[in-house]
Amino acid sequence: MPVFIDGHVHIYPDFSLDQFLEAASVNFSRAAGMDRIAGEIQYVLALTESEGFNVFDELKQKAVAPDETGDGGGSAFSFSFHCTAEQESLIARKGDVCMILVSGRQIISREKLELLSLCSSFTVKDRTLSLADLAETVAASGGLPVIPWGAGKWFGGRGRTVECLLQSDHEYPLFLGDSGNRPGFWPDGALFAEAADLCIPVLSGSDPLPLPFHVNRPGSFGTFIPYGLLSMDRPAASLLQLLCDEKGITGFGRRIGSFRFIFEQLRINIRR
Repeated sequence: MPVFIDGHVHIYPDFSLDQFLEAASVNFSRAAGMDRIAGEIQYVLALTESEGFNVFDELKQKAVAPDETGDGGGSAFSFSFHCTAEQESLIARKGDVCMILVSGRQIISREKLELLSLCSSFTVKDRTLSLADLAETVAASGGLPVIPWGAGKWFGGRGRTVECLLQSDHEYPLFLGDSGNRPGFWPDGALFAEAADLCIPVLSGSDPLPLPFHVNRPGSFGTFIPYGLLSMDRPAASLLQLLCDEKGITGFGRRIGSFRFIFEQLRINIRR
């Protein structure tokens, strides 16, 4: 069964949750249509929540049993959330739409590099551990460590830090992460090439920014696995297993253009 995964998802307080999930459903469906994929498809939003955010836990408090209808948060037009047999996942439903949400964190290393901890609720205070120690700790805690691309963060000393980790004798699965925010003019660069040489996979995600119009970003950029099947009882565990076993993952979606990249970076800097 085809599986579409947005591997880098932030939900900000200003976002309408229903609009966010509706956009994800539309974007996933559009991606499937562009690849001419029909029939049953599984869609996954892998949350990567930053320090101070925990939307996943808030949604879990609203969740009902898998076989219950749910009230959609009190509105017939809203998504309802359903528990699974594990703590790290939820099912979002609205009519015929069904999406899997898995928990995850975005943690900042001591070198001010981001690391994603996917399929896990593990977290640690930002800037506490080095990138290498953080990746090892995430893996030991049952999460999948992913080093996501960030504008200007893979240059100089920080780039060498990432390179050292890629080349290390780590005995746990490690991924690089590509972002829909990386503009079309920005080349893949040496670290993506090195990851390919070392057979380190790349997991892509939309990486919504704290900008109002990014409520429509989820599901627009991510990773596609043509032959996979996630357990609806334990989707986070089966996603972790699928990603670690699967060698043929590919990206889907288009990265942003040059002018939009500059505009959004200016908006983020003004916001800060």
